[in-house]
Amino acid sequence: MALVAFLILAAWVDVNAALTPFAEGLDLTGTQWAQADTSGLLWIGIPLVIGIWRALMREVK
Repeated sequence: MALVAFLILAAWVDVNAALTPFAEGLDLTGTQWAQADTSGLLWIGIPLVIGIWRALMREVK
């Protein structure tokens, strides 16, 4: 049961799992697009926003 839940979660969080259909040249479904967008947001978007915020809030020396 736990393995099935992990595999479902991995499709949404793991970039490799989410982008595999792109590498295979398949037509993506709406769910697959959402999985790719979610993993990209988690691994690229959020760190980017945090980094920009930290740079803007940094005290000028």
